[in-house]
Amino acid sequence: AEFGSSAWLRRAAVFMGVPGQAGEARLRWSVEDLARTPSRSDGVAEAEERSERFAACDFARDIVRGLFSDGGDSKDDICSKAQILACYYLQVFFMYRSLRQEDAKVVAAAAAFLACKVVDKPHQMRDVLRTNNQLRTQVGEAELGEEEQRSLRERILKLEFLLLRFIRFDFDIVLRPPQEEIETLASGLLARVAMSAAFRAECGAQSPVAAANALQQQLLRLAGMFLHDAFMGLGPVLFAPRTLAASALAFAVRYVRREMSFVELARLVEVVDSSLAEKSVNSAIEEIMNVFRAKSSVGQRAAKAPSGIAKASAPAKAAPQAASTAAPAASAKPPAPAGATAGAPRTGAPGISAAPQGGEAASTAMRASGAASEAAAAPPAAATAVSDRPAAGAPAPVAAAAHRETPPAVPSMTPARATAPVTAMAPPARSAAAPAPAATAASAAATALA
Repeated sequence: AEFGSSAWLRRAAVFMGVPGQAGEARLRWSVEDLARTPSRSDGVAEAEERSERFAACDFARDIVRGLFSDGGDSKDDICSKAQILACYYLQVFFMYRSLRQEDAKVVAAAAAFLACKVVDKPHQMRDVLRTNNQLRTQVGEAELGEEEQRSLRERILKLEFLLLRFIRFDFDIVLRPPQEEIETLASGLLARVAMSAAFRAECGAQSPVAAANALQQQLLRLAGMFLHDAFMGLGPVLFAPRTLAASALAFAVRYVRREMSFVELARLVEVVDSSLAEKSVNSAIEEIMNVFRAKSSVGQRAAKAPSGIAKASAPAKAAPQAASTAAPAASAKPPAPAGATAGAPRTGAPGISAAPQGGEAASTAMRASGAASEAAAAPPAAATAVSDRPAAGAPAPVAAAAHRETPPAVPSMTPARATAPVTAMAPPARSAAAPAPAATAASAAATALA
């Protein structure tokens, strides 16, 4: 009964002599590193990589929800934690491997499988395969046969072990600050917002302090949703948890009070806590916006895809999307978290609760609407062949080699609505520098989600 639990995994790490401490800095990259990810080195455009990562995270969340729905606890905080953990594992994986090396949906299933163990809610492999078949039949695809499921099972287990090596069996990675810290930061931010000239001008006869204090609960709820959605992007591997949480709070304030600009909110956050640099918060806000841009890109591709069932043997490669280079409009309203509308229907895997999950943005609204198209991106870097085996011990970026090990063919897990990734790999180029903030605040070209 204990097999596969976090306690069992910790004992396995001790038995194999793995330190069990990944280190916060070792699993964090800089903004400059994003131009040298394995996928970018393999010729995948930035916007395409973000879209594929988003779609895979969405699939991982569907898998987790499907697994938790069997026990009737799909709305528990543990389910929410498993979802963000699965998304984080997937983001880390593709900092070491290319989207051309592994099917992102298979990686998503492995990440979900591992995340459930780490939160002490392990599920058997047959449950994962059953949930995958439910997702396939939901979009009109045939269930996988016995031999296909066996092949898929073997690949998921291999990818799970590779993920464990990447994180060095560290199951205590902090992904978000304690709720008490977020509440303290929210109170301090609202106190500074009450003194903002733009905010006071919109209060009219109402006391600015009273108006700001009235936002406290709504702000915390929305910030939690935006923070949950942030794990579908690259923010968690670029910024410290406190910085990402602060950016989610600023995002929530901007959503409910349009007169407040991101630039001013980032400055106020630094006033509240000097360790939260204004430029870093602005950059983290931009990464949250990138999640909604990726969502829009995935939705547009799904809408243009031909009807019918895609063949597993020949997945269609999506055309590279261009990255946005335009400066953000200061007056536009940020997109709403999908969970902001109570009672929004969920159209995910069968057997999953129809209500939005507590503390998370439901994937239904994340797939529901479109956004402005992106501007032209820089040409992708040339591909470089590397070894498929990570370095012994720590899973540092692999070194270049003349031979590439091709992973065994597995049946496609990609539903018809999503674009299937292709295979190959290239090395990430890690920078020793701290995360470099982006130059601009979040763009207004994003979706207003229902």
